Amino acid sequence: MVGVLKPWKPIPHFYDLHTLPFGESDEMFIPFSHAIEKHMILNGSMACPTPPKPSWEGTLQSECGWIQFWVELPTKANADHYRTFLNNYASEQRTTGRFTWPAHTQLRDVPQWLAYNAIIPSEVNILIMVSLGFLLVCLMNATGLMLAKIMSRAGDIGVRRALGASRRAILSQCLIETAVGLLAARSLLPNEFVLLTHLDAIDTAGTVLLAITATMLAGVYPTWRAMRVQPAWALKATQ
Repeated sequence: MVGVLKPWKPIPHFYDLHTLPFGESDEMFIPFSHAIEKHMILNGSMACPTPPKPSWEGTLQSECGWIQFWVELPTKANADHYRTFLNNYASEQRTTGRFTWPAHTQLRDVPQWLAYNAIIPSEVNILIMVSLGFLLVCLMNATGLMLAKIMSRAGDIGVRRALGASRRAILSQCLIETAVGLLAARSLLPNEFVLLTHLDAIDTAGTVLLAITATMLAGVYPTWRAMRVQPAWALKATQ
């Protein structure tokens, strides 16, 4: 046992784009040396310039490409140093005759790797703009519905105001009702949808903050109208 990870569900699976990049996350990772020792051939693609010898050692000694190599480079200086190492290694192998093609080394981070493999289509940007347009339309509709609901309760609000409720109390009541409705809507999302929209902590916090802010903004005008209800007019209208 090397270690235990907390729940980790990167979507898409940037480390293995050949097998269900949007599927369930892997439940177990084993050391590479152990996999080689146990002759474990992992699922994936294998590209060979010439067929390897029909044995495990033949596969290991061949020029087949079947391993994805990932490195952690926390700073730009580390990345530049490693890029120099890759270029020098490729040039050395070409000089010795192992590589017969020009050196073509690339060092990509995760977003660049996903873009290179076209995992996330370019149409996503258009869909984001369309989604923002739908959000605006939904906010306008929500504002109209909430305004109609609150104004239909003008009599109740007028009674509360006549009994001494402040405008701040009316504001708090309406905003709390809006927040409860938001939480109820979130609880209706299926687990599959939550899995496909997995985000990291920063993106999740920003998304939740945006959702709460948008919902609250949709209730600002109806809430303001509720605060402006005149108790005398509302009580007269209910008679």
